[in-house]
Amino acid sequence: MENIEIQSGGISMLERIQPLWMKLNEIHTYASAHFSRVFEKFTFEDRMASIKANMKDGELLVDVAGDSQSHDDIGYYITIIDSTNKGEIESIYIDPKYRNLGLGDRLMKRALTWLDERHVLEKTVAVVFGHEKVVTFYAKYGFYPRITVLKQRDEQV
Repeated sequence: MENIEIQSGGISMLERIQPLWMKLNEIHTYASAHFSRVFEKFTFEDRMASIKANMKDGELLVDVAGDSQSHDDIGYYITIIDSTNKGEIESIYIDPKYRNLGLGDRLMKRALTWLDERHVLEKTVAVVFGHEKVVTFYAKYGFYPRITVLKQRDEQV
């Protein structure tokens, strides 16, 4: 882990995470039993527009983890605070080769510290149905399912 460096930034960092986000979207495409076609059609530009809309007049933090030896980006998170002072970890991803090394823990702690420093009213993270194996990871940080929202699948998608 000593060769892992983390860089922080705002909206300008979003383009940098595109290749990693695409890998996450691929996971969601295969995990989603009912909405895989939605994820197949979901573009990076669509997702970034959604994040910016959710943020509105709030704040955004992007941390990108890179391997200083290979110079590859290997993980990231996007955290926002919306205009009502609610925080959300919008997206987090670690390259499979770098999982189980504590990087996810390091990134989560950074995101939560940032939110705590800004005294958000609540913190949330959304999990794609079918990708529930990550729920145990989030539970380590006090995130638990509160409600399940069902959405009717549009057969035209």
